[in-house]
Amino acid sequence: MDPSKINDVRDAARELIEQQMAERLAVIEKLVRSQDDEEELQARLAQVQAERTRDWAEAERLGWTAKELKRLGLRRPARSAASGRTARSTAKEPSPSRAETAAPAVEEAPTPFPSRPMGVENFG
Repeated sequence: MDPSKINDVRDAARELIEQQMAERLAVIEKLVRSQDDEEELQARLAQVQAERTRDWAEAERLGWTAKELKRLGLRRPARSAASGRTARSTAKEPSPSRAETAAPAVEEAPTPFPSRPMGVENFG
């Protein structure tokens, strides 16, 4: 094979690999941002739920009944996650089986490269 052709194919392969790596890194950046956003929103939701629960209790302390509040279009806040129950659902969720909760014997490290060889024939 002509050495210049080998270099051309090698350069094309390198360009493709660099493009794929850039795409993979970009999606990881997006994933980190969306995970951070989700965690912030969950924390904010917990704050709002706690505030609403306090407000509901204060309304009852001031003489409002649950029935009156419901007639006004207000819903009783869900019970805290610590109790494991909500105002509407008191059914206990089934506990996971022992096999589902057991830790794997050996944890594999993520593979930083594609599973198939990066030969020129894979870039078609």
